[in-house]
Amino acid sequence: MPRRIDADREKALLRALIAMGPRNLAAVAHSLGMPEETVRYKLRKFYERGLVFYVFVDLSKLGLRPYYAELKFSPRWRPSAGQLLQSMYGYSYISYYTGYLTGSYITAYFSMPYGAGGHLRRLLDEMAEMGILEEYRLRPAAWVSYKGVDPDFFDPDVGEWDIDWDRVRPPEKLPERVDYPEERPSAEFDYYDLLIVSELQQDARIAVADMAERTGANEKTLSYHFNRHVVENGIVKGYLLRWWGAHYAKTNTVSYLELAISGIRRKDVDSLRRSLEALPFAYSSRLLEEGESTYVLQIMMPPNYFNQSITWLRDRLSELSMLDSTSFRLLDARESASMTVPLELYNRESESWTIKVDELVEKLRAVVRMVEGAGAPSAGMGGAAASGDPEPKLGQ
Repeated sequence: MPRRIDADREKALLRALIAMGPRNLAAVAHSLGMPEETVRYKLRKFYERGLVFYVFVDLSKLGLRPYYAELKFSPRWRPSAGQLLQSMYGYSYISYYTGYLTGSYITAYFSMPYGAGGHLRRLLDEMAEMGILEEYRLRPAAWVSYKGVDPDFFDPDVGEWDIDWDRVRPPEKLPERVDYPEERPSAEFDYYDLLIVSELQQDARIAVADMAERTGANEKTLSYHFNRHVVENGIVKGYLLRWWGAHYAKTNTVSYLELAISGIRRKDVDSLRRSLEALPFAYSSRLLEEGESTYVLQIMMPPNYFNQSITWLRDRLSELSMLDSTSFRLLDARESASMTVPLELYNRESESWTIKVDELVEKLRAVVRMVEGAGAPSAGMGGAAASGDPEPKLGQ
């Protein structure tokens, strides 16, 4: 009985943290009648058990639009594809990539300035011309959504999922999404807003004082921008709880799966989401456009629930008559990384995003010439991803 009470209290704490965010510990403690230090201690223990908070960023408020690319690298370049993509950070607006365990492709996300999609397509065309890519497909996302952990299906006391499949039901309210229209929406932001978002993407718990110490920026300036811009203007949509696997051992205790359904009609999207995103392990979805619409759902589950989850998905897709139009891909957590918003590409003088595709193309050509002379790919170009995190930063 005492253990059940403790588990219920920890679930109540998780719900309060989800509602108020991991940075507002005083309010969370007050709402539950707990000492703030107890809440802080519990939050650290949650992280040790693989429960991590992330910010959900509305990229449109930063003048950015997400693109989804499927990249098929040539056999010569495939072994070093991850290193090459990380080297492109700071030049290309790449924000995430992951390889497939079940194929030769790599999925990459790019967060491009509105109106700059043509520059990204030109970059990929150049990479194909150089022989780095055999083929690619690039599509913008009409919207992106993220879903956090439901404490009803997770035992925070031991850090394990506890799924009663009879209780898995379509949600009354769909997970919040961010729409990305074709035309650029109004966006008011500056360098300090980007700096704050970058810090939050690395650690959603970070205090403004710690941001100031890490970045060298004035604490009062950051505090003003955080409250008046990042929060009030809705740049950060909220905080979501993600599960990373036991003791943060992502590659050994987590199975990543992506399913894609082509030919989706817009009027069917909400019913499709209600059905599939009821899966406790679903964590992100997006609708891709350009040609036929494609719904993409990413799932992160413990291996011991893999067969049950696939069976559950098969049954839902059969009920929707969409099983034959669905493709499943196993993702490789060992070959994945995500990056923060690229501060290097923001010009503080002109207060605008910059395009460095031409510079990147020249660097790639130099790498190709070096490889052709040495006989083995060496993808380093001096750039580096800001994070080795294998999950997309929320909002990408």
